[in-house]
Amino acid sequence: MVYIDESGDPGAANSPTSAYYLSSLSIPSSQWAEARQRLMNFRQRMRDQLGLKISSEIHAAEFLGGAKSFLGLEPRQRLRIALWLLREIHWLQGYKSLTVGMTKNMRHDVVSGSWIGLATLLAHETADPMVLIADMGESETIRKTMEDFRDQHLRQSIIIESPFHRDSRHSFFLQTVDLIAYLQRQRQHPNGLFRANDTVELFEALDQLAAPVRWLK
Repeated sequence: MVYIDESGDPGAANSPTSAYYLSSLSIPSSQWAEARQRLMNFRQRMRDQLGLKISSEIHAAEFLGGAKSFLGLEPRQRLRIALWLLREIHWLQGYKSLTVGMTKNMRHDVVSGSWIGLATLLAHETADPMVLIADMGESETIRKTMEDFRDQHLRQSIIIESPFHRDSRHSFFLQTVDLIAYLQRQRQHPNGLFRANDTVELFEALDQLAAPVRWLK
C-alpha cells in the first residue's frame, strides 16, 4: 500500500513555490492493520494530552503554518506533534518513504513528471505489487499518467489498477505522507514558523524515516 501526496502547487506562473515535491509512504499490506492501529493510538494520545480531536486533519500547510493558534494549539505544540508522528512511523515494520522533487518551469508538467519519476523509483525498490493511494487533487492527470506509465513499462511495472483517491481527512496515512512532503519542502524553503523555532529534532526524525529527495530534470 503506497500512500502519495505532494507539497507545493503545480503552477509555474505567478506561483509562490519554485519547486514541487511528491512523497510516498509504503506500508506492507500484511502490516497495514497494525500500522493503522498505531496511528489511531497516537491520535488518541494527542487528543488526551493536547486536546487535538481525532477527527481534525493534520494538513501540514495549515497545521505548521504561521498561525499563532490552530486547532487550539500553539506553534511549539504543533511542531512537537509533527515530531512525535514521525517517530511513531519509525516504529512501523517494513515501511519506506521516497520523495522526488522538480524545479518548476513553463516547459514541464510537474504533476505528470513527478508521478512518473516516483513510480520509476518505486518499481526499482521492490518486486512486490503496489496499490497507489493519493488524495483528491489532480485525479484525472494522475490516472492518465499512471495508466500510460503502466502500459509503457508492462514487464517492469507492478502497479495494480489505477491510483485510488481518498479524502485525506479520512486517512491518517495520507496525512502522514502530506507531512513528509511538506517537511521536505520546508528543509529547502522554510516558512516563518520554521525560521523562528529550533526544528533540528524534527528534521533528524525526517532523515531517519525518509530517503533524501531525488531531484528530477
